[in-house]
Amino acid sequence: MNGNFFNTHIGGSVFFLKVDGQVVNRTHDELDGTLFLPWLDTAAMAISGNKVAVIIKPADISWTGYHDTFPAIISAGPLLVWKNKVVPQRAHKFNDTRYSRTGIGLTKSHHLLVIAVDGNAKESAGVTTAEFPKLFKALKCVSA
Repeated sequence: MNGNFFNTHIGGSVFFLKVDGQVVNRTHDELDGTLFLPWLDTAAMAISGNKVAVIIKPADISWTGYHDTFPAIISAGPLLVWKNKVVPQRAHKFNDTRYSRTGIGLTKSHHLLVIAVDGNAKESAGVTTAEFPKLFKALKCVSA
C-alpha cells in the first residue's frame, strides 16, 4: 500500500483515518483530480491490538463504519500486492512517474515492513507504482 496523501492547501489527510475507534478524518472525495484520485483509496492498514492487516474496500462503500473490528485504520493506495500477487497499476501520471514513495507491507509470518524510497535527492531516482511492489515482493511481502 502506497502511503497516505496530505492536502497541502488546507492541511490534513486527504484519506480516511480512524484512531482508537474515532474517525479523525474522512476521505475527501470532493477534492479535484489533483488531490484526490478515487482509485487510490482502495486499501488500508488496519490495527486491532497486536494484529496488523492490509484490508481492501469495495468500491461502493465508504470507510466510515466499514471494518468496525479495527479501531485504527489509515486508508491509502494504490494496493500494490494482494494474496502474494502484484496488483496491476492503471496508467496515470501519478503511477507512471518516479516519485518518492512510502508504503507498508506484511510478510506471511506477519512481520510489518515500512519502506520509504527517496526520489528527491539528485542521487535517487524514486519508483513508479509498478516498480514499488517488486521491492515488497523481494522482501517476501504477501500484501502491501
